[in-house]
Amino acid sequence: MYEYTEEVSHQVNATSGDRHWEPCFRMVHGLPGAGKSELLKWIKTYFETVWLWTIGIQFQFLAPMNMMAHGIGGETLHSFGCIKFQNAEGTTVNPGVSHLGRDNVSKMVVKCKDLRFVFIDEFEAVGVRLASDLEVSILKGVPTKHSYRYHSPHGYLNQKG
Repeated sequence: MYEYTEEVSHQVNATSGDRHWEPCFRMVHGLPGAGKSELLKWIKTYFETVWLWTIGIQFQFLAPMNMMAHGIGGETLHSFGCIKFQNAEGTTVNPGVSHLGRDNVSKMVVKCKDLRFVFIDEFEAVGVRLASDLEVSILKGVPTKHSYRYHSPHGYLNQKG
């Protein structure tokens, strides 16, 4: 996490002399049942009660599969990122929200307008292609006002996984 003063000055994870700030990357790992998903629930409670943030607006919980996403109160990577996939029957499923809406604004721009943190649970089940597709999708939606939100070769926003 970062302190409010860093957010105000747009210096998240900055070091002295930096003119470019990178996202905060952290990984929480442990054996099955160690409480990693429970930690996400605590983080959700913290953001909602202390910062008065709303899930889906300032922060988002993602997981690679429906049951995993449901367990943490989030969305699948495909659904959030508007990423096409094939279901068990071989039919291509397109969440269909990456296109422009009636107001001619990308729905990813609307989703990412105020987004500060992306938490990905069960990241070991995410393939390289899916992670890349999610990154590209989010980068298309993230406002370019803050440099730390889009100049990273490895990611976007502040990820937790």
